Amino acid sequence: DILVHHGASDAPTVDVNEVTGPAILVDDISYPQFSTGYLELPTADYTINVSTADGSTVVAEYAAPLNTLGLNDAAITVIASGFLDPAANSNGPAFGLWVALPTGGALVELPMNPLSVNEFGISDIKVFPNPVKNVLNVALNDVIKTKVNLYDLSGRLVTTTTFINQTNTLDVSKLKSGIYVLELANDKGKTTTKISIK
Repeated sequence: DILVHHGASDAPTVDVNEVTGPAILVDDISYPQFSTGYLELPTADYTINVSTADGSTVVAEYAAPLNTLGLNDAAITVIASGFLDPAANSNGPAFGLWVALPTGGALVELPMNPLSVNEFGISDIKVFPNPVKNVLNVALNDVIKTKVNLYDLSGRLVTTTTFINQTNTLDVSKLKSGIYVLELANDKGKTTTKISIK
């Protein structure tokens, strides 16, 4: 049984989704809420993501190894904490998910997975520097027309362009500091990655 707590004060209202199902585990949870009751899930190793409430932007994806952690028939609390934009919050800790075990002790941090879908994956691109202040460099493995969208964490599209070269730049100097989601799509598929603008 799993209880979920939204403890990230600068994060929007979100959904928590099981990726392989796929299924919405927690719908429209806002800071500082707990989920309504416990979720009853079979003990297994899951991949979950946190998305904006409308589902348009995946904020982060995590491994949730309930079976590996030996949590059969255990009641646990998953805590979302930290800041999506640490720089705007006195350089506080970054956003993450932690598990409070029924035995007590230290919280267990869930490992973050790179955000990617289809065959056009994170290994097909290099995004640097990250964090970035003025110009983001994006290097693609292939010369292929690629649509680029940059979203803030509320899911709002803040810029869009098309890359046609293997090495490309994106001017982010006029954007507010914070965490953004960079989405690249081409004939091979689509991939997303988080970038931090300082």
